[in-house]
Amino acid sequence: MHGSRKMEMVKIFGFNPSYIGSREDVLNLVPDNVKRVLDVGCSIGILGEELKQKFGAEVVGVELDEQMAKIAKEKLGKVIIGNVENINLADYFAPNYFDCMIFADILEHLIVCKKR
Repeated sequence: MHGSRKMEMVKIFGFNPSYIGSREDVLNLVPDNVKRVLDVGCSIGILGEELKQKFGAEVVGVELDEQMAKIAKEKLGKVIIGNVENINLADYFAPNYFDCMIFADILEHLIVCKKR
C-alpha cells in the first residue's frame, strides 16, 4: 500500500499503521503451488490480495476488527470476523481445506501467550 493511501486509512479509520502494510517477507515464504490460504489476522486484506495476484489462490481471512474485516472482504471475498481463539474452523471448512495458513503478527495478541 502506498504511503499516502496508508496514511489516509490511518486518518479515516484510526488504524495502527503497522497493521496495514505489505508483508513481502511473508509472501516470499508461501509455496508456489498454493491453492487455498487462510490468513489469520488479515487486517485489511493487503497480503491476501497479493497472494491472490501472485498465485491465483483462494484466500480466506480471519480478522477481529470489524472495520478492517469489512475492507478485507472487498479484496478477499470471504472474511470470518472474530477472535481466532474462539472460532471453530470446522464449522466453516472441511478438514485439510487449506494448504497454507498464515499467522503473521498475531501470536503476541493471543491469550495463551499473554498468560505466560
